[in-house]
Amino acid sequence: MPVPVEDRAPAAMVMAVLGIAIPFVCSIAAIVLGVRARRVLAVEPAVGGRRLAAIGIWLGAAGLASWTAIAILIAAR
Repeated sequence: MPVPVEDRAPAAMVMAVLGIAIPFVCSIAAIVLGVRARRVLAVEPAVGGRRLAAIGIWLGAAGLASWTAIAILIAAR
C-alpha cells in the first residue's frame, strides 16, 4: 500500500524547479511550501514527503540566492 504524501511537499519541489524561469516568486513559494510541509510532517509521522519538502526548501533558497546575486551584479554595473 503506497504511503500518502503531504500535498505541499511535491508542490514545493515543483515551485523550486520553476524558480529557474520565474525567479523570485517561485523560489519564495517553494521555501514557504516546503516549510509548511515540514511542519505537517513533524506532527504526522505516517505521511511521506520529507525529502521532497527538503529539496524544495534547498532549491528554493539556492534559486533565490543566485537570482539575488545576479540582480545585484547587474544593478552594480
